[in-house]
Amino acid sequence: MRNVKFKAYQNGTIYNVDTLGLDNGINPEMCFAHKRSNPHIANDNKCVSLADAKFVEYVGLHDKNGTEIYESDILKTYDGNKVVHFYMGAFCIDFENRDVGGVNSVPLKSLATMNMEVIGNIHENPDLL
Repeated sequence: MRNVKFKAYQNGTIYNVDTLGLDNGINPEMCFAHKRSNPHIANDNKCVSLADAKFVEYVGLHDKNGTEIYESDILKTYDGNKVVHFYMGAFCIDFENRDVGGVNSVPLKSLATMNMEVIGNIHENPDLL
């Protein structure tokens, strides 16, 4: 079984999410705690509007450098740069089907991610696509 982890992107800042809670009042908010890099400073609790932040999930795999792969990461592959996305119950990347046209979403678990590299994500590096 894989670890369930999340990151949150808000206004150019990335938060590693340690706990999640939902305040479903009039303006729904996702509340989370994230660890600070300095262990002598208390964890920071933060609540953000669901409209203001993008939460991405860890896919349970690592790239060739041992970096954790998250939804919305950009992977450098043998076939160019690809975005990790969730489709039909699996974390996938898309490959062009050159024989019949169109795109095939291929689950990452069926690919050799040890030959791929996380080079960024769509929130911070959209220019890599």
